[in-house]
Amino acid sequence: MTAKTAPKVTLWEFFQQLGKTFMLPVALLSFCGIMLGIGSSLSSHDVITLIPVLGNPVLQAIFTWMSKIGSFAFSFLPVMFCIAIPLGLAREKQRRSGIRWLRRLCGNEPRGKLLVNQ
Repeated sequence: MTAKTAPKVTLWEFFQQLGKTFMLPVALLSFCGIMLGIGSSLSSHDVITLIPVLGNPVLQAIFTWMSKIGSFAFSFLPVMFCIAIPLGLAREKQRRSGIRWLRRLCGNEPRGKLLVNQ
């Protein structure tokens, strides 16, 4: 019985795959950065004094929501890359590795803080 060998990947193919891996988190960061910038700037006190119509509670709720959505991505930046890198570099049969890394991050983070605080 012969053992199956993994197909060899050249260095060029590896870096192409790595570049494709980073595309999703970077695209999400740009979108969330725009949301954070628009939401924060339009809900600031100085802009409301210049344009009083923006003081409407409904508009302020929308702008606050936009800034919270934007800051969410920046808060969980390591998690986004923690999921994207294993998913992008995994082979076809190992696509669940991103979820495994998320589970590992969520499991180890509280334990690490618990050990440091003692």
